[in-house]
Amino acid sequence: MGVVIRSVQVEDAQPLADLVRELGEFSSITKELPAVTLRRAQQHVAIITSSDRHTLLVAEDSGHIIGYCSVHWQPMMSRHEGFISELFIKSSRRGEGIGTALLERVEEEARTRGCGRLHLENFRTKASYERSYYAKHGWQERPAAASFILDLRTEAQ
Repeated sequence: MGVVIRSVQVEDAQPLADLVRELGEFSSITKELPAVTLRRAQQHVAIITSSDRHTLLVAEDSGHIIGYCSVHWQPMMSRHEGFISELFIKSSRRGEGIGTALLERVEEEARTRGCGRLHLENFRTKASYERSYYAKHGWQERPAAASFILDLRTEAQ
């Protein structure tokens, strides 16, 4: 059958929750109960599917979700752009071109939407950064740019 790249559907919440837990990339998710992760996935999918300002693509093979990519479309005064917030592939399926297929689909949609650019953040400690994954796909690191966050989570329990 082969890998199919498609838009997320409401019924994908459970497989997405399972995949995110399996990835182990998010310490907050691995510490929570599976039911909490499912509610999180259901809420995320509901937001994505109710607005054209977000896109969540899934990679599916033989009825199983093996990867996904979240994109947020941002209107700006100078030009529209897309921000890729997540691109994850099941660890056993990495290196098969699935991430590339997801990125190509996002680029195609960005061009259709008239975006001037796409951007994403990749931590230097991630394997994808260390192996220059994005650079190999034509992405350019912006050495003059700084990435800032304001952490709004409370640590009190």
